[in-house]
Amino acid sequence: MQTKNQLLPNDSQLVFITNETGIFDAFEQIKGQLSQLTAPFITLIYAVNESNNNQFPFLRELNILEKRFSGKFIVHKLQTDSVTFYVSSIIQEFLEAIINSSIEQKMEFSIFGSAEFVNQITDILGFLNIKSIFIKSTIS
Repeated sequence: MQTKNQLLPNDSQLVFITNETGIFDAFEQIKGQLSQLTAPFITLIYAVNESNNNQFPFLRELNILEKRFSGKFIVHKLQTDSVTFYVSSIIQEFLEAIINSSIEQKMEFSIFGSAEFVNQITDILGFLNIKSIFIKSTIS
């Protein structure tokens, strides 16, 4: 299991899944991974409720990192119309696409956010047959 800023092999993909509640913790871990010379490929799925007036905390910083580490780091921003989004199929479809298109030998998932969000994403990953040893969660 990965610990904070622990380097993953270069042939792996690290997928961060967060909402606005967990973005601070996710952002710190992403920076730690990218600071390593042989950082893995990193994908961030960032879900934000539209009731927050389309405000994505850390959006500027994420855009800077995405440009600086082009080819190593990609951000997918998902705006939702309600909290019920988290139980919808949209995030499952994103995860399926990421899993199906991955060329790395190993994938690890880190989930950040409220307990409800973390539990729902963990359930989706379980449904997609991702073993729990490849899932790390942080409740914010």
